[in-house]
Amino acid sequence: MFTAIEVENFRNFEALRMEGFQRVNLFAGRNSVGKTALLEALFLLCGAENAEIPVRLNGLRGAQSTEAPLHLLRTILWDPLFHDLAGDKPATLSAVEKGDGQHIVELRVRTRSGVVVPLDTSTLAAPDVRSGLDGEHYLEMSVKRPNVHTVTFEIAASASGLQIKPPPSAPAFLTVFLTGRRRLTTQEDVQRFGRMEVLKAPYDPVPALQILEPRLKLLKTISTGGAASMLYADVGLERLLPLYLVGDGVGLLASILFAIADSPHGTVLIDEVESGFHYSVVEKVWSAIAATADRFDVQIFATTHSFECIRAAHAAFGARPSYDLGFYRLDWSNGSSKKIEVVSYDREALDASIKADLEVR
Repeated sequence: MFTAIEVENFRNFEALRMEGFQRVNLFAGRNSVGKTALLEALFLLCGAENAEIPVRLNGLRGAQSTEAPLHLLRTILWDPLFHDLAGDKPATLSAVEKGDGQHIVELRVRTRSGVVVPLDTSTLAAPDVRSGLDGEHYLEMSVKRPNVHTVTFEIAASASGLQIKPPPSAPAFLTVFLTGRRRLTTQEDVQRFGRMEVLKAPYDPVPALQILEPRLKLLKTISTGGAASMLYADVGLERLLPLYLVGDGVGLLASILFAIADSPHGTVLIDEVESGFHYSVVEKVWSAIAATADRFDVQIFATTHSFECIRAAHAAFGARPSYDLGFYRLDWSNGSSKKIEVVSYDREALDASIKADLEVR
């Protein structure tokens, strides 16, 4: 479990340090201040051994394709990872794990002379006389784990795809990133619940999902003859319903609970955690998340724009034997978009701020 993180020259952050992380951690702040970027930094720290992750971050942001002329690949793929697009300076991510030392990931854009030009020139996205003039840019990613030698990956993009040396390996932590663009009952949800069924995992998500749909009795994965299975729910009707028809909130909470249960001793990152939930049930949703995270020894990092979500989290954790919620507000220092600062709230400070109706979002 991470207790602190330090970020330099990554995305929105020129330099940022946060400490005092708990079992569950909630980040608030204005649009574009860096909440999602902070989750991305944590995602990289947890899973850097899968060297595809720096490229996959674009997909998590909603990018559908990275097709581009070869001479623009650095501009599209690598420079946006760095503060102010400064890919000429290294980006460093480090985190302290409780009882296990420090984890460090360093990113650099490198250039080597000469380029790889495909023999089939029809595969070039848009032929351009500038292609190849400035050499081949690639991302170098160094990963240092406690008591393990440093591994350095080279990630190069070409018209034929990604070239990664050495090949990706198993990540240090089981980690799931649920984005703010998450869809209902994806194949990942089906696979996660299916693994629980196969392993006869002693965990039943139905009681937690009954917060939103009291009629729910049973969940099952069923193949209807196509290539993929689906999640079905028994809500007391003559036949089972696809889970996505039971309600958006049920599907979204199921995604969160399945991700936690499928990542024992790992990390789950949730962007815009309040999305899809009516304010009247958010406190119970937080209670379900907290109980499941405890059960599977999972650390949670989440973002929100919602005061109701913050207040509900505070109430839910206040009712638990241990108040293991960390709350942090990111904001621009002195109104400048050049530097971001973070204010952490302990239980007493958050309680006083909520009662005084102070701005904490």
